[in-house]
Amino acid sequence: IKPPNTREIAETDTGLFILGNANQIQQALLNLGTNAFHAMPQGGDLEIRAFCAEGAINITVRDTGCGMTPSLQKRVFEPFYTTHQETGSSGLGLATVRSIVSSHDGLLGLESRVGQGTVFMMNFPAWHSEEEKPEAEEV
Repeated sequence: IKPPNTREIAETDTGLFILGNANQIQQALLNLGTNAFHAMPQGGDLEIRAFCAEGAINITVRDTGCGMTPSLQKRVFEPFYTTHQETGSSGLGLATVRSIVSSHDGLLGLESRVGQGTVFMMNFPAWHSEEEKPEAEEV
């Protein structure tokens, strides 16, 4: 398997934060990156982008892998559903991502086209740095 070309793009100094558990957000990104890696056995591009829009923090993970059919897109968040049995996948990665995003009051989206790739979009409520935040770990 050839490793993907990776680009990480992040806007900084926005004064906005995700109020939540940094380890869980990192786990969600790791799961999405692993999924992208498996979708690109011949290599490709993996792009991780973080930006602010309309008072929210958006993180997108885009790959140029094989993409997914509409019927597959309907099932990918089901626990234990996998198309990568040969790699030992448990089928819990995307279900875990959905759970993490939901536990942070976020939204999770998916766009995919067969032969063109996939983009997962995580949208989290933003906290302004000058606001008083409850005790939690910032990401």
